[in-house]
Amino acid sequence: MISENRNGWVEVMMQQEHAALSGECMKYWHHTTFKEQPSWPSALQAAARHDDAWKTLDEEPMLDENGWPVSFVHYPVPPKLGAYRNTINALEEEDPYQAYLISSHYGSFFKDSEVPEEIAFMQEEIARQQRLIVGYQWNFLMAAEHFHLLQFFDDLSLYICMNTPGASKEQEVPWFRDGFRQTFASLDHETIYAHWEDEETVALQPFPFTESFTVEVERRCVQQPLEAPEELWNVEPDSRRVTLKPAE
Repeated sequence: MISENRNGWVEVMMQQEHAALSGECMKYWHHTTFKEQPSWPSALQAAARHDDAWKTLDEEPMLDENGWPVSFVHYPVPPKLGAYRNTINALEEEDPYQAYLISSHYGSFFKDSEVPEEIAFMQEEIARQQRLIVGYQWNFLMAAEHFHLLQFFDDLSLYICMNTPGASKEQEVPWFRDGFRQTFASLDHETIYAHWEDEETVALQPFPFTESFTVEVERRCVQQPLEAPEELWNVEPDSRRVTLKPAE
């Protein structure tokens, strides 16, 4: 789950809500010809389901030493890797292309790791990716672009979910202060920058969508530390609304 301190209280979002937000934003991607490719529906679903592995983990939240829900950033490695494997294995039976993209996504987390378990996981997934792309003879360049898009929309959704609404550039999560890491040929490989215009509006430059649009993401506002993990479910959820628009 995403668990962010908001100056005395904690905003919690389930990973699947964050992933669904990724998929919803991807529907508005500006490259309409690109969306006519036969593999686009699977790529879109992969973005919307890229955190399916967290469903069972989020259903049994962990608390830190102060009683706040533990964020995905600090979650222990062994159960996380097990959930990643189980999810990709199940997806390979259902939609191998989604499995390929999500395997690429999860494996990329550990490219600079020195932890043996993480290195072994990454190597397993590289072998899976090679087996799938050779076996199904997919267009490698198209698959690489879909993977690139999945990672961009993951980052964009994290930008919305992790930042305090209306944050100044100095207050933003450091990951995205200098723009998003992905660039695209259809945008002349310009770096995409985002900033909060107000608590409900994010402006982007260059604007990578066909139109401005509004999205919602469910969250729980935890006002005080919890004594037991299951108390999280006693907190009524509500929704945060955000409009994405071109920067002026």
